[in-house]
Amino acid sequence: MQRTDLASENSFTAKMFTFQFFNLFASIIYIAFFLGRINGYPGNYVKIARKWRLEECHPSGCITNLVLQMAVIMVLKQVVGTTTEYVYTYLKYEMNKYQNRFSNDNVDEVTRHWIKNYNLADVNSYSLFEEFLKMAIQYSFTTIFVAAFPLAPLLAFLNNLLEIRLDAKKMILHLKRPIPRKAKDIGTPTRGKQTLGKQTRAIQTLHITQTLQSRNMV
Repeated sequence: MQRTDLASENSFTAKMFTFQFFNLFASIIYIAFFLGRINGYPGNYVKIARKWRLEECHPSGCITNLVLQMAVIMVLKQVVGTTTEYVYTYLKYEMNKYQNRFSNDNVDEVTRHWIKNYNLADVNSYSLFEEFLKMAIQYSFTTIFVAAFPLAPLLAFLNNLLEIRLDAKKMILHLKRPIPRKAKDIGTPTRGKQTLGKQTRAIQTLHITQTLQSRNMV
């Protein structure tokens, strides 16, 4: 139990970012560093329950598997995530408007504006958490494995161009105005990105080294 709301929010942010990082990067790390390297060799293959062999790399190399995985994440996951987020907020706004039906007949313009604001979806201190978390995960994808998928920064940029317009429309038309609070920075996400930036160089170096060693072995 945290002593202040700020400490609680920072703790929740750090835990969620750590959970999402391992949850989303488990498959990519396996492909980049383990796939095809722990399978054994002819006559002594590693098998599960002495029956099933482990998955092999693509004939052109494990880098192909990694590129395909990154392409799915940077294209399909981002488009579906951005669209779902906007549609969910819009449907929530329409549901509130349906449940809180008021007659606009014989009311002045100010009252009509109050009714419209009353139907907007609620916001709280965690409303922007998903936005910061999504940007942190995107930053991780575009920096850690950019050597394997150089199009990642371009796809992230195009996605952000679309998302910034959808988020602006969502916050202006479908969400209530948040209560402003003083803050010197965005908090834990900043420190998380700084830590991730320091680890990125080591992970990229390790991945490039293993890729070159695999090609020399072939």
